[in-house]
Amino acid sequence: MKSIIFKSINIVCVSIFLLLSGCGDVSDIFNKNNSNNSGNTGGNDNSGNTGSNGDTDSDNSGNGGGNPDDTVIEDGIDISFICYPNELALDCDVIEKEIPEIIEIVEYYWSFGDGGIAEGQYNGHWLYKKGGDYTVKLELEYKKNGAAKRAALGSQKYTLFPTLFLAQFGDDTSLMYFALHIKGESNIQANGTGLFAQKVTGISGKYSEDYARDLIAYKKGDTNTKFEFSALYQNLGLNDIYSIDYGWTDKDGLKLDMPFYLGYKGFNIPKSSNGYIEFVNFNIVDMTSSGLMPGYDYTSFVRCNTCDFKFNIPMKDYDENFHRNIALFTVNFTGQCAYSVTFDGFLEK
Repeated sequence: MKSIIFKSINIVCVSIFLLLSGCGDVSDIFNKNNSNNSGNTGGNDNSGNTGSNGDTDSDNSGNGGGNPDDTVIEDGIDISFICYPNELALDCDVIEKEIPEIIEIVEYYWSFGDGGIAEGQYNGHWLYKKGGDYTVKLELEYKKNGAAKRAALGSQKYTLFPTLFLAQFGDDTSLMYFALHIKGESNIQANGTGLFAQKVTGISGKYSEDYARDLIAYKKGDTNTKFEFSALYQNLGLNDIYSIDYGWTDKDGLKLDMPFYLGYKGFNIPKSSNGYIEFVNFNIVDMTSSGLMPGYDYTSFVRCNTCDFKFNIPMKDYDENFHRNIALFTVNFTGQCAYSVTFDGFLEK
């Protein structure tokens, strides 16, 4: 059986330095962990300014192994495939269920949804340049009684996101840490701008066009004073995942997407707790401009105060024999402090 030769992508890893107020020196680590989701809990849809707390909803689409795409093609061949995301890498396996004796498998052809292709037998591997949603397709070349034929074996959609874990995140084994993938979408428009963009005249009287660029957060019970994630430092390494013009938003300001799971050492609770998390303050702002009103440091797009932002880690689904002490969540904002939280699983060991 012939060996597989795949095209390779060379990724240049650039050190990232971020500004963290009151948190000391920080170095960034892109961990290569399997984000295989496990554990389903009930639904949590926090809407309105206060949000209602409940169990969180697990969405396994694309994270970890997906369900095989069962495809029966002509000539009695029954073949499917399954893929396993691991950070920005995707490993795929062919599952040959039934192949008649008169069929000779010649080659498999993988298409990974970003222009990447691979040819070979059975296994497909690909490394993406950035996170996102990708559709993987598989085709088969075979011979029947010596006649060459080709057939499609179906497609599957996978979502891949890298992790951006700051220094000391996950280090204390007595704690359960959580990392957040923050996004948002809305049809709200005013003067041609969206929820995450504003065209305003600031206190200085100067016209400005502001976009959601930065995160400022205070977790309840956190001994550290404040966490600031400033993508203003994109020129030191965030170039591939951040636009200085629009931050993590599109130019219309209707969608927000920080394309990674962000983990900070203060994002934790004791393992012995019930998994309940509250933030005293959770703001998505534009740190390039001053606020519109006295007392507000920056132009604000998401502003959750007085413990309005809260969710649960499903600790009952945590198994220290299989899981690392890191839980992944996706937070989707649809208003000033209207949001839903989805539990994406624990990182596996």
